[in-house]
Amino acid sequence: MKYNEKAIKIAFNGEDVFDLVEEASKKLNGLDSFKMDLIEAYKHNSAEPLKFGEVVDGSFINQYETPIVIKIKTQN
Repeated sequence: MKYNEKAIKIAFNGEDVFDLVEEASKKLNGLDSFKMDLIEAYKHNSAEPLKFGEVVDGSFINQYETPIVIKIKTQN
């Protein structure tokens, strides 16, 4: 995963993107102060965020160079 331009490895045993974001919010400094609906996960170089119900499968395996990116939604 990558958050604030820093890549970090997170062990994950959940089933879907919601579980993945929930685990990231516990382990990445600063994310625990944001509500879950403000946190988005993106596959490397994707413009569209992953949907919370998407199943995390083999296609999510990534490397240091291509991490899942965590972003906070901007509030308008």
